[in-house]
Amino acid sequence: MINRVLIRIKVVQMLYSYLLTEKLFMIESQPTPPTKEKRFAYKLYLDILAIMTDVADRVEIKGRKPLYENRFIKMIMADEKVKSTLAKHRLEGANYLHINNSIAAKIKESALFKSYLKEEGENMANDLKVWVDIFNAIIVSDNSLLREFENIENYTLRGVDRMKEMMQTTFSNFSSSQGHISDAIKTLRQSLEKAHELYFWLLLLPVELTNLREQQIEINRNKFITTNEDINPNLRFVENALVERLRQSEQLNNVVESKKIAWLPNDRILINKLLKSIMESDIYNDYMNAPQTDVHADCEFWRSVFKHIVLSDQDLIEALEEKSVFWNDDLDIIGTFTLKTFKRFEDNPSDA
Repeated sequence: MINRVLIRIKVVQMLYSYLLTEKLFMIESQPTPPTKEKRFAYKLYLDILAIMTDVADRVEIKGRKPLYENRFIKMIMADEKVKSTLAKHRLEGANYLHINNSIAAKIKESALFKSYLKEEGENMANDLKVWVDIFNAIIVSDNSLLREFENIENYTLRGVDRMKEMMQTTFSNFSSSQGHISDAIKTLRQSLEKAHELYFWLLLLPVELTNLREQQIEINRNKFITTNEDINPNLRFVENALVERLRQSEQLNNVVESKKIAWLPNDRILINKLLKSIMESDIYNDYMNAPQTDVHADCEFWRSVFKHIVLSDQDLIEALEEKSVFWNDDLDIIGTFTLKTFKRFEDNPSDA
């Protein structure tokens, strides 16, 4: 079903990008031009790196400090700017220091840290992943720390976001350094698996949207007071040939079952909103009121809906990002795969 040629291209592109990465890991430099917001963001970035090294020193298990021995944090601690920032925190008695005890306690009791202990030392990917998880789930969610951010000169929410972007770049730079290319290849495999899964999430969307519309039609038919539209609705949308072929796809059904892919149980509000956007569009109006339809028109309808509505919907993009960190960068290319699959269904459904 999926376009294997394009998947091979993605494999080559991703692997090539890993092979071209810098040999030496470095933290981010001061952004230019040095506006107030950028200065705030960079100070916050260095503060966070210093906090991470200090917290790592505070998490002790049976006389050991696993996070302090972690390869990612050792690379951070080796940076002179981070050393200087941490020394300044300690010299000035920064408020961060008492907050760090609380953060360290949260980390020690967290499931993500306990999971890391089971796999500790297996590869550098684990050393990085635990800090990505700690940063996202604990550090930047700590209310006391967030309040401290607000006391820094030139504080802005955009500056906080910029700091997070720099942290994500730092994580990526460590991941892609040639010192652990084998781990990078494992990450590549995982990314490809998730990209493949995203493809099936997108393929299922027309089916789930149609299922929701069928439910709405049935509810309208059983209203106490009905209109002619309720009794005799236009069924072209729910009888779309592409959707029917997707429903009959053995490969799609197998993946949906094995990966437990489903939109309506957990994302009903999003699907309702998407369906409303579709039904209010000129694309929908033209399709539903055309004199007749065929397989070409049915497939072209969904291609247009995806191009102009679905793939640009910000709520959908955010929902996908929450399902997988890999999907932020994958949506454009996997969206292209999906559009090509709709076309292949039209041309030759057995090969789609």
